[in-house]
Amino acid sequence: MISITFSSTASEEHNGISLLRMVQKCRAVNQRWDVTGMMLYKDGAFLQVLEGPDRAIGSLMQSVQTDPRHFGVVVLSEEPLAEREYPDWSMAFHNLDTAASQSVPGYAPFEPLALNGPEFQSDPDLAQDLLALFRNQL
Repeated sequence: MISITFSSTASEEHNGISLLRMVQKCRAVNQRWDVTGMMLYKDGAFLQVLEGPDRAIGSLMQSVQTDPRHFGVVVLSEEPLAEREYPDWSMAFHNLDTAASQSVPGYAPFEPLALNGPEFQSDPDLAQDLLALFRNQL
């Protein structure tokens, strides 16, 4: 089992409805592949972690690379996983553009950062910290 964390840029602006439709599709695919994880969205960018069987993650990442809904996919980390960190969620989701997300304790230092920005690319642990912050809110 492996975990992979990546960022990307949305091909078009999303509203709440389009994001929920996307998440529903991701959840259906992930359930078929026994994949769990979380997706964050903010200002037209995604930060996502997927975890599951090596073969499933490899296939999903090939699909992600060619998915027209986003571009500029950057893998921030990929590592073996002994135990899932998101075992109950085929795809947990948070829209960080909402006021509710911005009021989560501990989020303030992350608020000015772009999910696809250089801070996360140069320090993948920062991405893991942000994902964990919202994982702990579920």
